[in-house]
Amino acid sequence: MIHEITLRKKAIWLLMLFFACLFTGYIILKQPVLGNLPPTEPDLIKESLLINGLEAFFSIEYSVGYNTWLDNYCTVSSESGCKIMQNVYGPSLWSFVEKYKFSTKCKAKVNKVVEIGEDFEVWQTVITLSTPFPNQSSTQTIYAMIILQPDKQWAFERVLTDQETKIYE
Repeated sequence: MIHEITLRKKAIWLLMLFFACLFTGYIILKQPVLGNLPPTEPDLIKESLLINGLEAFFSIEYSVGYNTWLDNYCTVSSESGCKIMQNVYGPSLWSFVEKYKFSTKCKAKVNKVVEIGEDFEVWQTVITLSTPFPNQSSTQTIYAMIILQPDKQWAFERVLTDQETKIYE
């Protein structure tokens, strides 16, 4: 009789262990593997915004002039991003471009999102320039920001400064 009770207890424990393992395996298999998920449609839209914004910013053709370059950039950026370019980055960048008659083409690739805020995202990207800026390599890691506008549409905002990117490195 005692032997039967001991066998029943062992059988019950083995059965419970079996179902616990089965349940754990089910839970693990139902969890997506993050690196293997295909991008969602919103991610593809964001990536496209980033690529267009970066390529407009870094593709510089001295001969077309500042206004054409700025118009191309403002076409793919947010209104605030365009104003920042017009008033902060653009004039100093273009003085360099004019001084050295600088031209380059840019190809951008999106790596990953590194920060998600309520109305913005910061992404790590890689750009490759046909002609690099002085003392820089042709391939560089760049951090760029997209913002959620009041109409709930995403837009390219700007390239982050070196000082801003230190927290992501």
